[in-house]
Amino acid sequence: MSETPDFILPPKGGEQDLSRPRFYMRAVQNNFKSNLEGRPIFDEVEFVEIHVPGDRGTISDRPVNASDKARWPREYAAFKANEEIPEEGTPIGEWPAINRSQAEELKHAKVRTVEQLAALPDEALMRVVPMGGFSLRDKARRFLEAAASTAPMEKLSAENDELRTTMAAMQEQMKLLQEQMAKQAAQAASDKAD
Repeated sequence: MSETPDFILPPKGGEQDLSRPRFYMRAVQNNFKSNLEGRPIFDEVEFVEIHVPGDRGTISDRPVNASDKARWPREYAAFKANEEIPEEGTPIGEWPAINRSQAEELKHAKVRTVEQLAALPDEALMRVVPMGGFSLRDKARRFLEAAASTAPMEKLSAENDELRTTMAAMQEQMKLLQEQMAKQAAQAASDKAD
């Protein structure tokens, strides 16, 4: 029995799935049909290429199976719809804490988001960023913690802005109603005076 690399297996309970699939079509020779026809016959077969952020060398490239579809339903649906699936999280190139060359090195190692960098295990981190990798990962974790702690404040601020806009609209409506009522009262007084 061949040993399956850990990154191909779905993560255990509570662990984050760091692997990233790329679904695609590949022409695979159909030996049975080729023998019948006496010439090479190929079938289009769905394949998945699995990359692990931080591990340039370990790639699984094989036909798609049911567990792949269940593990990455969003990515598979995008593949079937012929759409590009965006990475979730803060793009590594947009993170101001690193320079452009660091961002490109991380992208080359399939680390595309700050969230992926923050979740890299030690051994993958040492392969990607041998010097200063731990401090860079810690910086990514602090960035995400700070973003998470300010999220409630940003939500409150957005709600506050929305309430101010609603209140200003209501005040404008009230002003218009008061003006209409004043005109009606003046008209009624004018009609009584006549």
